[in-house]
Amino acid sequence: MVLSDNDAGRPGKDGHAQDNQDEDIVSAEAPNANEGLRIVAAAFKHHEGIPALMEVLGESDAYLPGEWGRVWRSLVTLYKLGEPISAAGLRHCLPDLGEPNVERTIGDVEREAESFKNPDAAGVIRAATRRADALVKAAGTIDVKIEAERLTALKYRVVTRRGDTALHVDTVHLGQAEKRDALALTISEKSGLTVRELDARLLTLMEQADAVADEKAAERGGPPDKQADMLLALCGEVKFTHDADNTAFATWVNKGARQTHRIRSTAFKTWLAFEAYSKLELVPSGNAMQEALTTLEGKAIHACALVTVHRRVAEHDGRTFLDLCDEAWQSVEIGPGGWKVISDPPVTFVRGTGMLPLPVPIKGDVFKLGNLLNVVTRADLEVCIGWLIGALQAKGPYPILAMNGVQGSAKSTAAELLIGLVDPNKAPLRSAPKSEDDLIVAIQHSRVCCFDNVSGLSDAMSDAICRLATGGGTAKRKLYSDDEAVVLDACAPLLMTGIGSYITRGDAADRALPVALRKLRDDEYRPKAEVMAAFEAARPGILGGLLDALSCCIRRRHEVQGRTRMADSERAVEAAGPALGWQPGHFNNLLATVRDRSRRGHLDDDELAQALMEMGRASWEGSVGQLRYVLSQQANSASWVPRTAKALGNAIRRIEPLLEHVGLIVRRFKRGDERILALEWAGRKEVPKAPQVPPAASIAVSSAGTSARLGFKATPSATNAPPQRALEMPPAALETHAACSGAGDALSDEELAEMADRETDS
Repeated sequence: MVLSDNDAGRPGKDGHAQDNQDEDIVSAEAPNANEGLRIVAAAFKHHEGIPALMEVLGESDAYLPGEWGRVWRSLVTLYKLGEPISAAGLRHCLPDLGEPNVERTIGDVEREAESFKNPDAAGVIRAATRRADALVKAAGTIDVKIEAERLTALKYRVVTRRGDTALHVDTVHLGQAEKRDALALTISEKSGLTVRELDARLLTLMEQADAVADEKAAERGGPPDKQADMLLALCGEVKFTHDADNTAFATWVNKGARQTHRIRSTAFKTWLAFEAYSKLELVPSGNAMQEALTTLEGKAIHACALVTVHRRVAEHDGRTFLDLCDEAWQSVEIGPGGWKVISDPPVTFVRGTGMLPLPVPIKGDVFKLGNLLNVVTRADLEVCIGWLIGALQAKGPYPILAMNGVQGSAKSTAAELLIGLVDPNKAPLRSAPKSEDDLIVAIQHSRVCCFDNVSGLSDAMSDAICRLATGGGTAKRKLYSDDEAVVLDACAPLLMTGIGSYITRGDAADRALPVALRKLRDDEYRPKAEVMAAFEAARPGILGGLLDALSCCIRRRHEVQGRTRMADSERAVEAAGPALGWQPGHFNNLLATVRDRSRRGHLDDDELAQALMEMGRASWEGSVGQLRYVLSQQANSASWVPRTAKALGNAIRRIEPLLEHVGLIVRRFKRGDERILALEWAGRKEVPKAPQVPPAASIAVSSAGTSARLGFKATPSATNAPPQRALEMPPAALETHAACSGAGDALSDEELAEMADRETDS
């Protein structure tokens, strides 16, 4: 409904004509003027009347057509901020219209405002309010729908909608006239419908809801108002989804914040129970709750949308989102142009048990972290910052931060501070898991895993950690089922602390970023509460600096390349370099230096590697079985010597990249039917000839450099050197080996080694 231009002269309620002081806003001077233009022009000229217009229009731009809705919203913004209502203020609030359109729009408003001849502001605003009220009613009553559903014998759930927007949701006893009238008055204020019309519609809806409920009860042959059905009816405004693993989720607004939880989570069950108690005065039974949850799971999986859920960090449309995990469910949106805090991200976040909130970030400096960490060098601090940037990437692979220090170097505190910047948790430090299943389950409820005071890793656990860093999982039979499997998949950042070399396998070492911590002096110790208080004060600024670096990473990550097996995370940190004041290639060079130091440290701690380097100084070649026999004899059968040739071959393959890094090349080839392994230092182009197998009872092994620790005897390689020391081999094994070699049917490495072991034992 639109008021005509003669509204000002219509008779009032008492039969007399209304005061003509309102005629300026509805005069015929501009018969073709837009209704929205007249309203915003009145508010622009007499801004003291904006509150009266807000009671009708609200702050929305939905009721005024075209650009006048945005002009109205801009006027409201200026009024609420206490800014002057002027053309300059509108220019500041309307940049999205484009400069030519902004000037034209503001010019129309100014000219329309000047056309009001009557100096009485109250009359102008009164007429504008009547006009706005007519627009709202005309727009609002067309598509207003009211739905009612019976929850119990006395309670009804009533939803009033305009289009897809819920105007009002309430649970009332429609059979009581006073409660029905109160609901009608509330809906009238929000929809524009009259109270009398609403009262009649509510009575009709109550009868229809009763009929539907009775019909459903008759169909299922059970009593009406079953508890499970009441619980299902309370979920009318809940959005249900499921992920690729068919895990069902519920999303609803609670305390003004949109949140998502698993349907089987404690959070959703307690919310549903509270809704039943507060709205229906019902305490649902355990069976009713289970029936309702099972039904909702089925609905979510088979009738609702498939979504991807994220924990703490997500990526969408070229931007990264960081869940702050606070009560308001706020997130930080990080893009190539910077970052900002938002309340309604376009991605779905879920929260694991024990996850704690991050602070709202502020502009700051990430290098203030150095005032809290007890690192040895600035390079160690930069490695920590690089790990933090890698941990905030939405997708892996992720590096492993390996913190190392003696007792009293504050390793646990340093780890807790780093975790507090990316994924704070009630239990940030955990003991190393005993199985891969435990490792995968641990990461299901947090973004980052931290294992504190690690003494050593078994081969199986080292492999599991490698899979966690680059992505992997496990599958096992589902409990109480015969043919169903549970698949657990994970890829997550990992932090470890310990004393000494606890990462000994080469594949895990290549994924690790080693950091050294120094021992604190007696006068440097502080109470933990004091350290954490200083961290909490600095954390918002450090997090803000970290997000600045992440924004730079998003802007530049396609411009740089990684050079190692962890190229994804390396490239991300290198792309963030300008925000950290680093020159191009700085982090790549830093990683090369740190990893070189780490590899050499692993070689120093590996007895087998030391033995092979000593043997390879003057070149050596032979079968793996011969090599195992030589090592066991020279090292007096030390525990580090593998028990079989096969185990020795596997051990050499694992440390082969480390040996090549320092220049020792391991070559494998066949000579006739015999498989040969050769050790030589880089720079030798030809493969040295294999030592001849003696016909009698010894095998000579040449080695120019020897190790007293391993019990090797020095053997100069010069031609005039004294005779080489013969390494005695058991006669039976040697004779069999020589005979087979002469016949062209050599024993395998495993057979030779086993025969040597049996002869030695006898």
